[in-house]
Amino acid sequence: MKPVEFTVYGNPTAKGRPKFARRGNFVAAYTPKKTADNAKIISGEAMVAMLGRKPLECALKCVISFYMPIPKSTSKKDVAKMLSGEIRHIKKPDLDNLVKQTTDGMNGIVYIDDAQIIWLSASKHYSDNPRTEIIIGEFEWQ
Repeated sequence: MKPVEFTVYGNPTAKGRPKFARRGNFVAAYTPKKTADNAKIISGEAMVAMLGRKPLECALKCVISFYMPIPKSTSKKDVAKMLSGEIRHIKKPDLDNLVKQTTDGMNGIVYIDDAQIIWLSASKHYSDNPRTEIIIGEFEWQ
């Protein structure tokens, strides 16, 4: 089976913590708007990539590369180092929260549940073209 590959353009977004609001005598939990909006974008790109196929039901291998924006105040010298990989993205958002947002956004579309992912490789890089690149397919022993 051919792996599903797609790119989500724009700044990668980490999974936000749920927010709580008092509604009379009750407390309601809700997902932050930025998180919900990004999940819709990921889901939409995943649907396009699946081309109408049913969600995968097997054990899965997933490779996710996050290309983070370069801060505007960065010197030209440092921009070159960031693009070459000499300077790595070691600040927020955390890699695990980026992965969680991305894998949750594919639930029910690319696979039935993200619990099917048994092998995962994820990385953060700087880029002047922020995006998330995703490759996901059946896990096979090498």
